[in-house]
Amino acid sequence: MSKKRIKFRVGDLLVKYDSGKPEQAVLLAKHPPYYNEEKQRQIPTTWELLGWEFQYYNVLESFLKTQIEKELIDYYPAKK
Repeated sequence: MSKKRIKFRVGDLLVKYDSGKPEQAVLLAKHPPYYNEEKQRQIPTTWELLGWEFQYYNVLESFLKTQIEKELIDYYPAKK
């Protein structure tokens, strides 16, 4: 089975199910990878989300893609 290439964009909708209830989130902003001097490590690409349990928070892009591939999160790309 080949992996479906996922390219996130601002406005994409993500839906996860918590105890059978759908929870929606929208991608607001992409934060590119950078080196954090304080933690002395590379920080990978993150996305700022609006929704789910918190109002705003950052989540790793790789985590989102893994969850979508495992079908734990539904992904709906925004229309152009």
